[in-house]
Amino acid sequence: MTHIFYLISNICSIVAYDVINQISHSDRVVVILNRGCVFDVLKDKIECFDATERFKGYRNHLGSLWEVDTYKHLNAYKKYLRDAKCWLRDIINGEDFYLYLPNYAIEMCQMLARNKHCQGYYYLEEGTMAYMSITSIKKLNYDIKTRIGNVARFLLLGIRSSFQLEVTSKFAGTIALSNEAFQWNKQKEKRLIEGKGYLELKSRGLTFYDNCIIISYASYDIEVTLSAIDVAVNHITEVHTSDSIAIKLHPQSYFFYPDYASTLEEAIMKRYGGRVVILPIPYPVEASIMLNHSSIYSIFVRSSLSLYSLVMSNLETYLIDREMALTVIPDLKTYIAGTE
Repeated sequence: MTHIFYLISNICSIVAYDVINQISHSDRVVVILNRGCVFDVLKDKIECFDATERFKGYRNHLGSLWEVDTYKHLNAYKKYLRDAKCWLRDIINGEDFYLYLPNYAIEMCQMLARNKHCQGYYYLEEGTMAYMSITSIKKLNYDIKTRIGNVARFLLLGIRSSFQLEVTSKFAGTIALSNEAFQWNKQKEKRLIEGKGYLELKSRGLTFYDNCIIISYASYDIEVTLSAIDVAVNHITEVHTSDSIAIKLHPQSYFFYPDYASTLEEAIMKRYGGRVVILPIPYPVEASIMLNHSSIYSIFVRSSLSLYSLVMSNLETYLIDREMALTVIPDLKTYIAGTE
């Protein structure tokens, strides 16, 4: 049997590591990486394919269907979909497989899950959505504007837009770090893993930072973002009296808003100089949380790293909103309530 893992973040990698270690050595294990995700472990047990590198330069995402510019890129995006389907077909190689995916809304995940050789799929915990109720998630999908956009996607591209945690006849179960995740899964397998193995490996030689500021991938005004960072830095200096500060942009910033990400990084370094360190995409902040008990500051929206500060270390975390107010999130229950 073949097992295919589609990984897009450190959390996916943390969960996948434990699952792969439980798979028989006689089985084929395939890891597909995207959005800059890195999985440089278990090399003797896996076949690794990097979609980030393979499709570099492709129009591999579609902008808002409400923007004229989007329609200029339809043919380029269609080419990406065709090439991605062929690429995945070669990886599958006609073999039956089980799929492990972060969500169903990603085009490649849909292609894999709907493939005739897919015998079943499991959702891997991959952030806040794993802790949201089905009702809350559906609110993100079924407003009138989204419905019209979904119809347009189907008519223009033949893409059947899917609910992020779609449950079809192939749904086999969920795999998570906490029993609080995937509360809606009452019928299928619900597997829990510890998650320490991957982080302990990745932490070797890693520089830890006492405070990490996480910036949303959404494209906000640079000066507004810098003002929010000011609030976090001032709080760190006053309350934690620490000069160990790192900043990490959401990985999607570099793929969906590359100019914004580059400009923001330059502005941050100009403003703070050597006072802060900008972390690269592969840096596992989760390791710093679990092993160093780092404090997490989210800018504008609740980062999933705030969630894992609560799940892994039971540490309170902080949110700076658009009004520059700093709010303390003391526990997982409060965090989950804020997603409803």
